[in-house]
Amino acid sequence: MKTITSKSLVGFALIAFLMISGTLMAQYPGQRGMRHMRNQNSPVWSHMSIPDLTEEQKEKIGKLNLEFEKNTLQKHNLIREKEAQLRTAVTQPDIVLDKTDKLIDEISSIRSEIRKERIRTDARIRELLTDDQKVMFDRMRSQRPGFGSGRS
Repeated sequence: MKTITSKSLVGFALIAFLMISGTLMAQYPGQRGMRHMRNQNSPVWSHMSIPDLTEEQKEKIGKLNLEFEKNTLQKHNLIREKEAQLRTAVTQPDIVLDKTDKLIDEISSIRSEIRKERIRTDARIRELLTDDQKVMFDRMRSQRPGFGSGRS
């Protein structure tokens, strides 16, 4: 009887360990966390892979990205507010579809404005680069999270 109890105890401990480790792994940010670390709007992101940047280029790119951040900060905050309103609206006992449709349209419109601003900023950055640097910049942009997916 003692052997069965010891084996059962070890089995329960193993199951508990697996459940706890699984829960912890589910909370690990993984690729989503990496997306935020390598945020496409980050001033570092726009020139971290471009070879042979001069200090002047780095400074100008940094200024362009800072300007972008200033121009879009409130829009990002507004998106978060609208998304919170949308979550609230869709969890109400009686969902008002006109209201949810309007919120979705507003979120999409703001994201579109941000994306257009990012592309304008990238074009201005590109003007500062040599032909070799443009190749690397374009490659980096095409691999950037949200570049082709419609996400910003």
